[in-house]
Amino acid sequence: MEAGTTITFMPDKEIFSTTDFEFDTIKKLIRERAYLVPNLFFHLYDAREGKEAEINFYFEGGITSLISKLNENKPALHKVIYIDKMEGDVDVSMALQYNDGYVENVESYVNVINTINGGTHMTGFRMALTRAIMITAKKSAVLKKTKRHYRRRHQGRFNGGHLY
Repeated sequence: MEAGTTITFMPDKEIFSTTDFEFDTIKKLIRERAYLVPNLFFHLYDAREGKEAEINFYFEGGITSLISKLNENKPALHKVIYIDKMEGDVDVSMALQYNDGYVENVESYVNVINTINGGTHMTGFRMALTRAIMITAKKSAVLKKTKRHYRRRHQGRFNGGHLY
């Protein structure tokens, strides 16, 4: 017996200026949602004549699977860190993993919508992460040597973004 929800989208020519959509764009959006909603199967069918296609997405690990995919060809420095917290009626999920590269790769979503340019939630996350790293570094005495060395080189200008 099958269960689930089926959504069929047929664009209305009176509403849309074009009814010929890019399958790859829709595929990317569905893939993102499959990462953001773990344990849910997504089946995408393109029934347009001459363009028939079927793609299926399922990611049991949710955003931890997304992090693993983003870092699949990079040596990871640790396992994926995953946090899911509900505060009142606000649910926040976060996953991160550092690799040995120098390029930051951040994907940010609010209500399963990709916030390509980040936003205040990304600014707040970065500030909180920097503060947590600084507190941990101070408590573990790692910062004492780094801070002294850094001050000599940079005349006292120091922030968490310079911890390597």
